[in-house]
Amino acid sequence: MNKKVYINKFFTAVLLSVSFCSCANQIPPSGGEDDKIPPKIISVFPKPGKLNYTKNYIRLVFDEYVDRRSFEESFYIYPLTAGNYKFDWSGKEVEIDFPENLEKNRTYVVTVGRNLKDSRGGNATSSPFTFAFSTGSSLDSGRISGKVFSDKYDKVKILLYLLTNKPEDINPEIKRADYITQPDESGNYYFTNLPEGVFRIFALNDDDRNNLYSKLYDNIAVYSSDIKPGKSNTSSDNVNLILTDPGLSVSENIPLKFLKPGIPDKLFTNIPAKELIIPPDYKIYFYFKDNKFTKSEIVNNLTVEDSASGTPYNMIYNWMSDSLLEVFSSPEFHKSSVLKISLDIKGKEENIVFDSFVKTAGKENSGTVSGKLISVKSPELPVYVYLINRKNNFVSFKKEIADTAEFTFEDVPEGSYLMFSFIDKNVNGKFDRGNYFPFSFSEEFYLYGKPIEVKGKWKTDNIFIEY
Repeated sequence: MNKKVYINKFFTAVLLSVSFCSCANQIPPSGGEDDKIPPKIISVFPKPGKLNYTKNYIRLVFDEYVDRRSFEESFYIYPLTAGNYKFDWSGKEVEIDFPENLEKNRTYVVTVGRNLKDSRGGNATSSPFTFAFSTGSSLDSGRISGKVFSDKYDKVKILLYLLTNKPEDINPEIKRADYITQPDESGNYYFTNLPEGVFRIFALNDDDRNNLYSKLYDNIAVYSSDIKPGKSNTSSDNVNLILTDPGLSVSENIPLKFLKPGIPDKLFTNIPAKELIIPPDYKIYFYFKDNKFTKSEIVNNLTVEDSASGTPYNMIYNWMSDSLLEVFSSPEFHKSSVLKISLDIKGKEENIVFDSFVKTAGKENSGTVSGKLISVKSPELPVYVYLINRKNNFVSFKKEIADTAEFTFEDVPEGSYLMFSFIDKNVNGKFDRGNYFPFSFSEEFYLYGKPIEVKGKWKTDNIFIEY
């Protein structure tokens, strides 16, 4: 082969290879140790706090290759811009182009949420990233911060609406929020660089990730008032919302989600595992799925007795529905005893044979929890304090107290407890979560910041509840 022709073909192949690589999507190099570190944003343009910004794009640079789809689903800019923006990727950086110029004299807040992942290890960020810039000569500086209480935080969104002349039109099912952010992995969130005005806030467990409330999929939380950060450099802190169910409704409605299978697909109950202790006044619930027995057949074959002596308890049977039975002893179960609970029914179509043992609390495995209520804004309203076992919501204690009053829970079985309190604004004895549409405020609540560990013969005191 002619040497000159060979060289020309070699350089042609090299040029084609370079051209192909420059056009294809860039991917991270393979091999090496497993990547366990989430991606970081190492620079942004414009710089945070930039004034008089005139461009129609922004740029972010990462410390590693990121999953592009996760970024595009995590990117928010508020107030919303006109038209659909475009993502232009190049290696470890992305440029977001706005088809129409940004509005003049506006503060824009950019947030990258917790769904951002890297390409190699799929590691997600633990906290949202936020920065602001202005197309005018100053930055808005109002701030709202707080905590949302939820069982999980990866899909939680905080929706913030700037109230207009018709606040009654705000419906999170159909209306996009003016501002949106996500909490960190501990539930803490914040909004910065807000304009003056009055805001309405919701927390949302956004399972379908469309930034709207969906009745079929999502949970929603309403705050106890509208919020006015006020003039510049002012902050509204402790704007707390609750998505989790602290279990207050157990004693009132007995929702089936609190019951556990006794016999899968047949019998559900709140009888706890052996290692958990119940108070002597414990109420037992049985839910019979696809019940094929009469009420009398069930009651006549259900026994509760002292396992040591074999002495049966005098049980009260309360049918709450055709399938749900409440059972308790009168007088109460003996302290420091082991109960044997048996149900043995033999029917024409099926049998139910169920035995369980559970221990009741006594002085040796019970403790005392006490504290004080301080700084209530409306002292004329009743305040309720609940102490709820974290592993068994049916072990709960409730007290009604007044402003600056002390409270004590005695004979609390050993375990880990949640303390929840609320101001009963409508004086109905129940915690009202409010409603998103038609809108109504929730009642103000307080959730103690950490679990309360109760041990036998111990006193846990100096617990302060502050509104």
